[in-house]
Amino acid sequence: MKKIIKNKINKVLRWFNDDEYMLTQICELFTLVTVINSYMIVYINDEPKIGKFAYIHLLMRLLILSVIIMIWEEKLIFSEIKSIILSTKNISALSQKEIRTMAYKKIVNYKITTISVLFTSITISICVGRIVGANEPRGGTIFYFNLLLIFGIITTIVFGTYLYEKLKILCYGK
Repeated sequence: MKKIIKNKINKVLRWFNDDEYMLTQICELFTLVTVINSYMIVYINDEPKIGKFAYIHLLMRLLILSVIIMIWEEKLIFSEIKSIILSTKNISALSQKEIRTMAYKKIVNYKITTISVLFTSITISICVGRIVGANEPRGGTIFYFNLLLIFGIITTIVFGTYLYEKLKILCYGK
């Protein structure tokens, strides 16, 4: 019975997400949880994390969400690794222009996925940089406000790219 329920939930998530890569699922869940948490800290006066703990906390959140999704999607792990390796081999045969065109179309077609992958990548880079850096990081409300700002900028750029592409098709055709 549990397996049937799990399969039904997975079908609903696949329909909503329209993407089968576990990495994008991790990024989307991390983005959702982090943006909600940051909003609560900035606007609802939740207690912010301070110092290095703020950055370590975000990395631990990513690790915990990754483990949860890996346990949930246990059957997909090896097939996904194989498909990524095969797609990497196929990409090496393409020209730079074809690769750029494919990346641009992916950004336009997968807006939420693109936003979440970019947000997660930038957040990880900031956290690792601040933890390893020489200065003592502050964290606090300003850090969480900056996370919301980064999310807003990324969202604006991705949807701006999408609108630009739609306008270009509308004006000039394909």
